[in-house]
Amino acid sequence: MQQLQFINIANQLPGLPVREEGTTQAAGLLADIIVHPGNGTVLGMIVRTTHGELRGLATRRLQISDGGIVISLGTVFDPDHLNGPLTGGAKACGELIGISVVTEEGKLLGRISEVHLAPESMQVVYRVSSSRLQQFFDHGFFIAGDIVHAYSRTGARLIVPARTKELHATPLLSGKINPRWKSLVSNARPAGR
Repeated sequence: MQQLQFINIANQLPGLPVREEGTTQAAGLLADIIVHPGNGTVLGMIVRTTHGELRGLATRRLQISDGGIVISLGTVFDPDHLNGPLTGGAKACGELIGISVVTEEGKLLGRISEVHLAPESMQVVYRVSSSRLQQFFDHGFFIAGDIVHAYSRTGARLIVPARTKELHATPLLSGKINPRWKSLVSNARPAGR
C-alpha cells in the first residue's frame, strides 16, 4: 500500500503562494481548488493575483511544500466558467463544502464538512457529517472522491451508491489507500483540523 498525506483543502491551502514549475515568481495566492466531484481528481485551482483578480489555472500536477504550491500549468481559464478541461468541475471550498450527500435511493447521509487532498495522486476524500455538532467534534465518516455517481450543482448534492456507509466509509482519515483507491484503510490516526 502506498503512504499518502492528506491535506484539508479549506484549512491548510488557501493563501499559499502558487508558482509555475521552473519559475520563481508567484502567480498569486491560492483561493480554491477545482475538483471533479464524480471521480475525485483535482482539475485546477483558483488563484488571487497580486492585483486582486481571480484567475483559474488548470494543472496536471502539483507539489505542496512549506514554501507554497508548485504546479505544472495546463491552461488559464475564467474561474466563473468551468469549461474545456474543467468541465464538470466544482470549487472544493466554494461549492462542495456544505452540500448534501445522498444515496441513489434518496437516503440523506449528511453534508460534506471537509474536503481533503492527497497531493501525490491528486485525489480527494470527503468528510461527511450529519450535524454541525458532529462536524465541530471531528466526527462523521470519510469517503473517497471516486465513489460518487453524480454531482447535482443545481440540487446541491452528491449522489453515492446505495450502501456507501457500509461498503465505502471509514471513521478515520488514513495515510493509506489501497491501489484501487475506492476504499480507505482506517487503521491510522483520526483526522484533525
